[in-house]
Amino acid sequence: MHKSDGGMGFKSLPAFNLAMLGKQGWRVMSNPNILISKIYKARYFPHCDFFDSKVGHNPSFVWRSICNSKFILKAGSRWRIGSGKDIPLLNENWLYDASAVSLQQTNVLLDARLTVADIIIQDEKCWNMPLITSIFEPNCVTKILDTPLYKSVVDDMRIWRVEKMVNGAWVLLWKIKVPPRVKNLLWRICRRCIPTRVNLRSRGVNCIDTCPLCNEHEEDSHHIFFDCPSSRNVWSMCTFHPIIVAAMQNG
Repeated sequence: MHKSDGGMGFKSLPAFNLAMLGKQGWRVMSNPNILISKIYKARYFPHCDFFDSKVGHNPSFVWRSICNSKFILKAGSRWRIGSGKDIPLLNENWLYDASAVSLQQTNVLLDARLTVADIIIQDEKCWNMPLITSIFEPNCVTKILDTPLYKSVVDDMRIWRVEKMVNGAWVLLWKIKVPPRVKNLLWRICRRCIPTRVNLRSRGVNCIDTCPLCNEHEEDSHHIFFDCPSSRNVWSMCTFHPIIVAAMQNG
């Protein structure tokens, strides 16, 4: 699991392998003029693009492996709109939020051969609003009109969409300027991985759950580090004890 999601950052070998294969697939797709791209296109997809290509008859091991990673590239990429002539109107990720327009979002039956260029006023490089509002449902119309068109962008191109960190607290934890063993301990406390008696009992270990220091309360992570009288005595000798007390009082 990624550190930003509360994990330790260890790599999954199958996922790492897919990522490396996806990187090679992206290289073939985004650099059509290099030698390896020309070879693969001539051999495996001479009349279509990379995503529409098939494994083919008697493929090489490398090509078969790259094809296995296409679903990653499909999910992680979107179109940057130039003229729109190379982008199918339906079922392609070209909207600003990297989503696609589906047939269910239309008011009329559309030809599958239509492209994004068909709803763009090319001379002005803007959306054909009357046409769009007559074809698509209101929520889809809003998404289309919010998708920017730039006159400086001429060619349609697939780009990798930006991913955002979803959990800033974990990111901050790993950026704390303390020795790695301290970060590891903090992570284990937050993930409740400390072998306290409460955790041991929850995992089937036959032991009492009372704190051995105070013999008053259950020994969980919060108690052993903050609530136990012995722990409080240790914290009271630290110069930052008032900060800890204030933080605990504020929840």
